[in-house]
Amino acid sequence: MNADPLKELLSHLALGPVRTLDQLANEMNVGQELLEQMLLQLEQAGYVRALRACCDLACEGCGSQGLCRLIHSGRAWTITPKGTEAATAP
Repeated sequence: MNADPLKELLSHLALGPVRTLDQLANEMNVGQELLEQMLLQLEQAGYVRALRACCDLACEGCGSQGLCRLIHSGRAWTITPKGTEAATAP
């Protein structure tokens, strides 16, 4: 982990549209509890947002079907425009 773990987390989130807690923990080599604390801090500051399933698994015909399945397998996170700006700032 680099000197600024929150910025490193934002950089990981900026690589793709949606990441699960498991994926991020593995990529950053940190425990899930620490990662959850970091994500909560970033969410409260408006840099990331947690994605929630939109339905009760009534996915047939839904345009978000693939994303919904990912979310149901564990909480997923996405970066906000504010987070993208912070992740790419020098």
